[in-house]
Amino acid sequence: MTTYGKNFTNQISQPSRGSMAEQLLAVGFRVPEKESDNGMSSAKPGQTRSALKATRQQKSCYKTSKKQGKKNKSHKEKGRNIKMMNIIERSEAGRVNAVVAPTASIYGEDLTVQTTNPVQPQYYAADVQRRMKELAKGFQKRQLQPSADIEKLTNKITSADRFEMENRRSAFDELRPYITFDDDAETELVIGFDFGSTSSKVVCRFPYDEGLGAYAVPNTDGFSAERHPYYWQAKLWEQNDGTFDLVPSLNSKLHDHLKLTLFNSDNSNSEAMLHVTAYLTLMIRQSLGWLWQKVGSAIDREKKIRLSANFGFPTITGGDSEEKKYFELCAKAALSLAASNGSVSQKNLTDELKKAESGVLQMLGNIMVVPEFIGAVMGYFHSAQKKNGEFMICDIGGLTIDAVCFGFHQENGRNLIKIYGSAVETYGAEIAKTAVKDGVSPEGLAKAIAKFVCDPLRDAYEINRLLRCWDGEMPLFIIGGGRHYEGYQNSFTIAEKFIENGLFKTKFLETALSLNEELDSSEAKDQSCKRLLVAWGLSHSDLDLPEILTRAEIQRASPQTRRDTGQNYVGQEQT
Repeated sequence: MTTYGKNFTNQISQPSRGSMAEQLLAVGFRVPEKESDNGMSSAKPGQTRSALKATRQQKSCYKTSKKQGKKNKSHKEKGRNIKMMNIIERSEAGRVNAVVAPTASIYGEDLTVQTTNPVQPQYYAADVQRRMKELAKGFQKRQLQPSADIEKLTNKITSADRFEMENRRSAFDELRPYITFDDDAETELVIGFDFGSTSSKVVCRFPYDEGLGAYAVPNTDGFSAERHPYYWQAKLWEQNDGTFDLVPSLNSKLHDHLKLTLFNSDNSNSEAMLHVTAYLTLMIRQSLGWLWQKVGSAIDREKKIRLSANFGFPTITGGDSEEKKYFELCAKAALSLAASNGSVSQKNLTDELKKAESGVLQMLGNIMVVPEFIGAVMGYFHSAQKKNGEFMICDIGGLTIDAVCFGFHQENGRNLIKIYGSAVETYGAEIAKTAVKDGVSPEGLAKAIAKFVCDPLRDAYEINRLLRCWDGEMPLFIIGGGRHYEGYQNSFTIAEKFIENGLFKTKFLETALSLNEELDSSEAKDQSCKRLLVAWGLSHSDLDLPEILTRAEIQRASPQTRRDTGQNYVGQEQT
């Protein structure tokens, strides 16, 4: 198997741009390709299977020809100097001495951080950002250490938990003969998988069958994350016989922090891919087993079920990035192995990954890896309040913040999303709380986050200066488990002030995202299920997901230069 050595952790923790002033003084752009209109329309509920298949094939052919066209074209770099955005950042004299700061985790875990480097002036955003990245490195290093109290984890799993998981295995064995990847199948089943650093969420949906809707897959108490019935621990157990399971046995070995490890160069990426594939495989099987227990009696046993799965991925690493390619291999191998009767062993995992890498596993249309924010906003775009325009979404997690400025447009029957600008940094709630304990002032933290928020807006302005939002309102969606941390409350107001001193004026209009009533999450009772948004959105069929254009694929638009018509003016003396 190929060994992949890309360092994702360093990618997100190292400065990617320089100071705001430097960025605005000299920005290089790749000549974009003119977007084409293929005239495709999204699938509608009630369409025949033959119509769905034809549309899916048309879409696949379009993407293939589009990719080939891109390969045959060369890109030229252009440099452009633009007017500098005047960002006012005050600095404060003095430095804060090093302290030992106990930090409470939003995930219920105590964290003690030893800080040794002095904090830079508190009100200078760039210095605060650098300090947060330094703290994030220490946090990540600690996270990558094996869990200390394995006995506590195993004791948490009761005999009732083990019994339920075994029942789901048996139910999946009953379902397996009905699963196919053939487009001709009369029943469609889509898995929306939100694979997180600490927890995962899964939603299963029958998009075109009346009477069957979308179902959030519950866990048992022993496998829950954050004591939530729909948040699954991202933990994998390696058994003594070399197989993997979600349930530990005697002397089994724990593999956790799976997502973080996959993109960390200190570990063998081939081994990390093996563990991620095993975890995804087992989660798919147990999810489908539970679903069969839930609605199996209502499914026509004479029909095959076409299985597909959509996985979320950070926006900044989208496109043709190596990180995304590695994760796609894991997803393809996992879906293929999950649908088979093979054990989740090192040999079978290795074989499936090799097949995925060589292209033997075709499954076109059955696997999609899309930006996570697409899943979060799908509810909005399927609601009555949907409208064309530009939007911003900010996903605040424990470790990172992901910010995206994008446009949604319905053009010639196409649902089109244009990603104008995106950024991800290690400024999540855990890191922000640690920075404040380390001596960073709340004002300094707010300004650092505000500066980060301005980055994708600046990128969006550069790609299209004619958008109406530059002199109006921009709907803002704030999601993620860390969004309630008070240190972020003033960041967007400060970002607006930064923008006002620049080249354009935009006001954020915070807009709520809510789950559709069709989602069955009844086991949550009084607990919030807003973090199921991504998985719920990803559970839509590939035909219902919008087409996505990356920044390089968007046609650039700038104000036209006014012509000098003075020499052509006919004066009074000439008449």
